[in-house]
Formats: sequence, C-alpha cells, structure tokens
Amino acid sequence: MEQAVERVKEIAALLPESDYYWEMKVICPECRNYALLLKTGGLRGPHYYCLKCRIEGCIDELYYNLLADFIEKPRGVKI
Repeated sequence: MEQAVERVKEIAALLPESDYYWEMKVICPECRNYALLLKTGGLRGPHYYCLKCRIEGCIDELYYNLLADFIEKPRGVKI
C-alpha cells in the first residue's frame, strides 16, 4: 500500500500542473461508512467531507480529534 501511495505522489510530481488536487476516501469516524473524503486542495484548502452524514471541516481538526481519542484509549496487557 505504501508503495502505491508513493508511486501516485511521484506521478503527481511529474505532472506539468504544480497545484494538483489530492482526494482519498476513507471510513467516516461518525457514521462508520466508507464515505469520508479527505481533500488536500481546492478553494477551501485541506478539508474533509462525509457523503453520508455530511460532517465537514478542517483536516487538522479531524486529525487532532482522532489523535486525542487514540491517546485516551486504555493500552496495555489485560490480566
């Protein structure tokens, strides 16, 4: 998977247009559907938008919210 992503980045870097638009579809943390679009470009800049539940906002906000949820989860070995 990492190789495929790197190859896409390499191809995008070779394109004559320097301001390309990157979009990825992932699982939405709210509705748990494969409908969340992560976008790096466009008029609004980096943002996310879910096609099912219609949540949207800045990618940085989503990143820090998910990171906080991950940090708060209990870790370790159950005895």
